Amino acid sequence: MQGNVEEVLKTVANNQDKGQVNHSAFLFGFGDGGGGPTQTMLDRLKRLSNMDGLPRVQLSSPRQLFSALESGSGQLCTWVRELFLELHNGTYATHAQIKKGNRECEQILLDVELLSSLVLARSAQFLYPAAQLQHLWSLSIPALGPCRLLLLNQFHDVVTGSCIQMVAEDAMRHYEASLSSDVCSRGNTLLSNAATDLCAGEPGPKGLLIINTLPWKRTEVMALPKLGGAHSLGTS
Repeated sequence: MQGNVEEVLKTVANNQDKGQVNHSAFLFGFGDGGGGPTQTMLDRLKRLSNMDGLPRVQLSSPRQLFSALESGSGQLCTWVRELFLELHNGTYATHAQIKKGNRECEQILLDVELLSSLVLARSAQFLYPAAQLQHLWSLSIPALGPCRLLLLNQFHDVVTGSCIQMVAEDAMRHYEASLSSDVCSRGNTLLSNAATDLCAGEPGPKGLLIINTLPWKRTEVMALPKLGGAHSLGTS
C-alpha cells in the first residue's frame, strides 16, 4: 500500500477482528518487487499518526505488533485451513503449457540425477555429470543476460499460473526457444548414457532397462523396443 487515507480506512473496515483487538497491520511500500517504502509514504503516515477522525497510525516492528495482539489473543478469531489467504482460484488449471514445459524439463534432469547416482553407487569410476546438469538447470537466453532460466520460470507466480499475461508469454517463449529443446535433447543423451552404464553386466536382454523413477507404485502397459542395445525408461 502507498500509505494514503483511503487505504488506512479500508484496512480498518476489512479487519475481521474488530471489537476483539485494537491493532492491525498496515503493510506499505513496494512489496516483494523491491524498493520498500518511499519518503512520500513515510511522510503521509507520519501525518496520520494523530489526526482527528482517522485511525491512529504508528510505525513499529512486527515484534511490537504481535506483542500488542498477544495481550488480547483470547478474543481473536481463528482461521482454519489454508493460510495463503490470497486464494488464487483456478491456478492449477491455468497456463497448462507452462506447467507441461516445466514438468518435462525438471523430470528429465531429476531422472538423470537419479540414474547417475545409482551408477555412481555401483562404480567409483563413473563420472557424475555435475557440470552438464548445472549447465542445463542454468540455461539462459542471451537477451536476458546470465540467469537460470528453468529455475526462473519455477517462480511461484509463473508455474502456478497466477502471473500477468506478459510474464506467461515470456515463459512460453523461453520454453519454445531454448528450454524444452535443449534440456530434452541434452538431458535424454545424459539419461541414455547413465542407463547404459547401469545396465552393464546385468543379466537378461541386453540394453533393456525399465525403472519407475516416481515415488509411487505404477501399473500400466509399456511398449518395449526391439532388443539389441535400446532401453526404455519408465518415467512420467
